[in-house]
Amino acid sequence: MHKQANLSFLTEEIQLFWMVTELGSYKKAASHYNVSPLTIARNIHKLEQQFGQNVQLLNHPPFKPFVITEAGKALKEHLKKLMSTNTDIHRHINDINNGLRGSLTIGAFASATPIFIPNLVHGLNTISPNIEISIHERGTSAIFDMIEKDEIDLGIARLPAIAANGRKSPFIIRELYEERGLAVFHKSHQFALKQDDIRLEELAEEPLLLLRETSGVLNQQFISYLTQQQIPFKIIAEGSEIFTLLLMVAQNIGVTIIPDRGWTLYPDLHKFLRYRKIAGDPIRLKTGIVRKKARYHSQAMMTAETIIEETEIQFRKKSQFP
Repeated sequence: MHKQANLSFLTEEIQLFWMVTELGSYKKAASHYNVSPLTIARNIHKLEQQFGQNVQLLNHPPFKPFVITEAGKALKEHLKKLMSTNTDIHRHINDINNGLRGSLTIGAFASATPIFIPNLVHGLNTISPNIEISIHERGTSAIFDMIEKDEIDLGIARLPAIAANGRKSPFIIRELYEERGLAVFHKSHQFALKQDDIRLEELAEEPLLLLRETSGVLNQQFISYLTQQQIPFKIIAEGSEIFTLLLMVAQNIGVTIIPDRGWTLYPDLHKFLRYRKIAGDPIRLKTGIVRKKARYHSQAMMTAETIIEETEIQFRKKSQFP
């Protein structure tokens, strides 16, 4: 939900309409504004008269859940854009008057969070303790969705971003790094005796533990390759966290495929596990910084991008990848 401050420039009818659609009923919106549901209903009716369209189903009882019409949905989509523009205006003026201040909302997928977020928060706080920082740990699909809906300012996500229905991508993307897939298995597994890289064909009969599709493109690449090669496979579980998959492998439940950086994040599990590179590198994963094109990019956002890129350089220097 947008903060109340973002609604203050709108008319009373529009504010009440927005809050009803966000909260789902006249009763909840009335409680929020400390007015009666009938007051909300009168304002919604007034709004409908102004636009000449119904934004709710006809004869809607004020005490029932709000049911929005197609016209109401269209109005709300335009309001989202309007509020984003209003937020950008305030940020731009704030940058001119006050420099590095304001708020910053960042999304990152799970295995990127421990690499980038602590350094990012520390760096921003050191430069300017006046920045309010909010972190959202989500899967890649959710991060792109939240950026497009203006719910977060900046994301660290798996690439590529796939635009729906062939439309142009609404994102600006700066690639950070590329990873390769690793096959990880229990130390007692027969693969542990292999010296060579593992061919994906060798995993056909193995019980597979894979990252969920919404967590990135690794799952898609792996399944696509096996399908194209007409190789049968057996997925016994999917998860959104690399740690969870490695924990199951450590208990000898199955075999997993992870990005190579995922191996470096959980050294405590290494004593139970072994890995092999995948022959031919058929799985490659890119990660980048993502933001929306049609937004004002504040000083805080640009500074955050710089810190993220510097963190990546330092991480690459000090880390030993498989």
